[in-house]
Amino acid sequence: MEYQLYQFRFSSAVHFGSGSLDQSEYTFCADTLFSALCQVAVRMGKEALDTLVTFAKEGSLLISDAFPYVNEELFLPKPVLYVKRSGQEAGDSIIKKAYKKMKYVPVSDFDLYLKD
Repeated sequence: MEYQLYQFRFSSAVHFGSGSLDQSEYTFCADTLFSALCQVAVRMGKEALDTLVTFAKEGSLLISDAFPYVNEELFLPKPVLYVKRSGQEAGDSIIKKAYKKMKYVPVSDFDLYLKD
């Protein structure tokens, strides 16, 4: 299967809500993107919407959640697994708390993050 990576750069302000209008996120879920694609397809006509929905149902089109990036550095969600730390990191509560609060890991450091 061929994969494509797209970095969204918005020309104006956008708001990705997280349940209410006074809270926002810097990422959005795949269903939000699919819904936006469906809205565009509706404007293009029934055939465009049917094609989009068919591709999604067949698995020809798979969309992931959007993840943050800074310049060219991509970030992935922190894995949901216990990573045992060694050395100085093992006893430092400040570092432990930082790891606990972290939501995303830079792709360039992902292997290092998983390493014991």
